Amino acid sequence: MKKITIVFLFTYSLVILKSFSQTQFQRSIDFGNDDYGNQIANYNGNNFIIGSTNSTGAGGYDAMLLKTDSIGNVLFQKQFGGSSTEFGTKLKITSAGKIIGIGRSNSFSTTANHDFFVFQCDENGTLEWSTVFGTDSLEYAFAIDETGDGGFAICGQTKTNDKFDILLVKINSAGTVQWAKTIGNPLASEVVYDIKALGSDGFALFGFSSLGSIGINEAMILFVDTSGNYSRVNIFGGTGDDDIRNFANGSQNSFYTAGNTRSFGAGLGDFFLAKFDVSSFPPSLIWFKTYGGALEESFSSIVKSDSNFVLSGFTQSFGSGDNGIVIKVDSEGEVIWAGSYGDNGSDLIQCVANNPSGGYFLAGFSNSFGGTANNIFILNTDSLGFTGCNFNSISLSASAQVATFVDTITSGFVSFTPPDFAVRTANVIQNSGVAVNNLLCSNDIKEEKNPSVKSSVYPNPANDILYFDFSGNEKGNIKILNSAGIMIESNLIHMKNNHSVMDVSSFSPGIYMVIFNSPFRQIVSRFSIIR
Repeated sequence: MKKITIVFLFTYSLVILKSFSQTQFQRSIDFGNDDYGNQIANYNGNNFIIGSTNSTGAGGYDAMLLKTDSIGNVLFQKQFGGSSTEFGTKLKITSAGKIIGIGRSNSFSTTANHDFFVFQCDENGTLEWSTVFGTDSLEYAFAIDETGDGGFAICGQTKTNDKFDILLVKINSAGTVQWAKTIGNPLASEVVYDIKALGSDGFALFGFSSLGSIGINEAMILFVDTSGNYSRVNIFGGTGDDDIRNFANGSQNSFYTAGNTRSFGAGLGDFFLAKFDVSSFPPSLIWFKTYGGALEESFSSIVKSDSNFVLSGFTQSFGSGDNGIVIKVDSEGEVIWAGSYGDNGSDLIQCVANNPSGGYFLAGFSNSFGGTANNIFILNTDSLGFTGCNFNSISLSASAQVATFVDTITSGFVSFTPPDFAVRTANVIQNSGVAVNNLLCSNDIKEEKNPSVKSSVYPNPANDILYFDFSGNEKGNIKILNSAGIMIESNLIHMKNNHSVMDVSSFSPGIYMVIFNSPFRQIVSRFSIIR
């Protein structure tokens, strides 16, 4: 490979400046057997991950809460459960700084069926209260949001007469149930994966309904009032299965939903992102876009990042095996960058959270890096998804689709209080686990913090031409590396003073690094190529 060297000559004095480093990493965290991470949240500089484990604990699987520092070192792992099975699915950092987790439990049911399982901890993992509630049937809790009165709305599914309905439960800040409602259509199944509290307008529930066609699930947004009574529902999709997994706020007059589609896209299953206009009620669908390859992609989470969005899940179309996938798109759904993570086993990115220092925290589970059992998989990326290893840049674009949209259905759904709903005593046993923390890779990037020294790489994303500007007063050299850290060629078109122009027309789509080195500093910038 040819080394590209550009010399900067200036007449001003040299100043040695302090720099800071930000660490990108991948870790596989093993507690001895199967360990799963389902959601990550960043709070006070640390990460909290909720999931499940059967490595140690009170019974089979226990709900698990894991806390790490900003570079993935385990601070504690707490397990909550009874003699049978508990799973942790979602968590919420409350406005009071508490961690509230939800999932399901059958340790305390009189019928051995699963109930909603809810517990609250402080920041140190000390259990403050726990409870289970449900009917004599089967219940799973999938979604939680904080309400304006300091309480919570918890939503999921309940089995009714061989079909699934929505179970929505309102609790106060101490976990006491205030009301519970079953919502559904007598002729269809409904399942909810996300919930948004709307203040005095009630709640919006996001999931799917089989109301569209026999055996076909349609994406669903269902609205209820503040007491859980059905108001209306919006359903959209195509000829295959479609479901909403997450809601994301947009601008003042819009919101977004993301999930899975088998009706549209390039392969067996794709991500979708849909934008809605909320200037009138009910919201109207603006556009519907899909993302994927020739095989299957399965969506798990979305987070808003400034005016953009980051989507995560797993892919069979890209990488080596079943790999985690992350896609960053702009506010109109166009791909900024995409990448896959993992090795030749099964790797799933269940969730993504913004890193306050820049970039993203990812969490899920993997069996690529520690035997056949699943381990917690936690990653910290930079703003372009780079971690330092086990990463493949993906050439991916959005595909606009026309989703069949049923504007409003005001009849056919009912809300009622479950006749056999009960709150059960949860004598939860709390245990701790010892982790084997496998650092797969760590990538320290030094960047200048002094505002008088600036650099920029543009346009980003690039296509044919890349510009690099630098305001420092020393000579140095530029290297361009691909996402695997391999130096590649670039044809220098023009250089004058501190401004250079480079031809990147031969570069494949993906993520690259521009590294400026001098005796006094190293500046690393990243850019992506799209076509």
